[in-house]
Amino acid sequence: MTRRLLVILLLTLPSWAVAATKPNWPVVEKEATTYFQQYLRIDTTNPPGNETAGAKFLQSLLEKEAIRCRLLESKPGRGNLFAYIDTGGKKAPLILLNHIDVVSAEKKYWKEDPFSGIIKDGEIWGRGATDNKNLGIAELMTMLLLRRNKVKLNRTIFFLAVADEEGGSTAGSAWITSEHHSLIEKAQFLLNEGSVITMKGGQPPVYGVSPAEKAVCWLELRAVGPAGHGAFPPFEPSAIQKLMMALNKIQAYKTDIVLTPGVEKYFQDLSKIQLGPRKLQFLKIRESLKDPAFAQEILKDPAFNAVLRNTVAVTSLSTSSAKVNIIPAEASATLDCRLLPGENSAQFVAKLQELVKGTNIEIHPIVLGESSSSPIDTELFRAIAKVASSYDKGALVTTPLLPSSTDSTYFRKLGITCYGFEPFKLTEEQELGHAHNERISVSSFLGGVRRMYDLVLAMQ
Repeated sequence: MTRRLLVILLLTLPSWAVAATKPNWPVVEKEATTYFQQYLRIDTTNPPGNETAGAKFLQSLLEKEAIRCRLLESKPGRGNLFAYIDTGGKKAPLILLNHIDVVSAEKKYWKEDPFSGIIKDGEIWGRGATDNKNLGIAELMTMLLLRRNKVKLNRTIFFLAVADEEGGSTAGSAWITSEHHSLIEKAQFLLNEGSVITMKGGQPPVYGVSPAEKAVCWLELRAVGPAGHGAFPPFEPSAIQKLMMALNKIQAYKTDIVLTPGVEKYFQDLSKIQLGPRKLQFLKIRESLKDPAFAQEILKDPAFNAVLRNTVAVTSLSTSSAKVNIIPAEASATLDCRLLPGENSAQFVAKLQELVKGTNIEIHPIVLGESSSSPIDTELFRAIAKVASSYDKGALVTTPLLPSSTDSTYFRKLGITCYGFEPFKLTEEQELGHAHNERISVSSFLGGVRRMYDLVLAMQ
């Protein structure tokens, strides 16, 4: 190859491709898959968490490459891992955030052992396969490749694997940002779990980059009533009956449709890939939602419903006695409510309390979170768009509101720009976080590993 041809070739490559030795991807992909399977086999179900076991696994892989690490335990067994690569670059640091804990898995409903990490029919199975040990390994591999390829970094890269995201973050991000904020307070950007790259029909891939999320509002409903023998039901409503009456009223309550500016922009972005009447309806979504027929149809989609209104889900029921022949004196239920940006949690709780008036039900907050958001006119957003166009010609990069809540809210309080973006291509059927038979295709996982590495290079 002539010198002139080499120069031309280098000039046509993406800027980040020149910055480092190209990884031997077939070898890297085999390694990443092995680590992913091993990580899925570590049971970090929360509760109790046991995140220290997962943190030590990640730490061992990072320290093999001489990457500096700190294991931070908020409580015995509740481990968080902080690692970094620093070459003295002048740009502000970037945090790669992921969580170690996973939700529980009811094995009897799974076709494969949820902690097997088995590969079957081209898919990797396990609790955490999409929420969010896949992201943890993609970010881990990025750290390893940066060090191995001796990438000249213009900014420090932080790797932060945290505990307790699935349980309220008290032992994880809330504790880190409170007790160890000096470690990360100089960071400018953060990548975390959130939206993915969605695939639908023959449409171009949609890269979801969530700069905002709903506020968590976890509540407990408590009822008290007469206890007694099941053979002699009292005339006064029992605790269970009171609870059922209250839940029926709450489930019948239809929250208002509220179109926030961010969600309006999201629909307008989606209009670019719509066909027929939907193109104009999405472009003029505010006017379209005034049509009851259109509103009813659009709310049938759980994803759209979740970003257009406050939601309420009953997630557990319990009583003070589990015996068949005892009428329990106490009954309770938990609600997972998610509130749109700008909503007041206290006012929402007061509204629910008014709905159940007359049932003698008490509503007690468990967690009242805050909605949070970040700007999108940033270097990180442009880097994601650049990587999207290099992988998928015609890809749409848009900014969906995240219906759930993540650890990003704690870091936004420190002034850090946070995006919920997971670089994995998934169809609607493959988005199985918290579901039975959680799994991800090998190709989707490995594509995410590559995109994450290229994204960090694009930020240099």
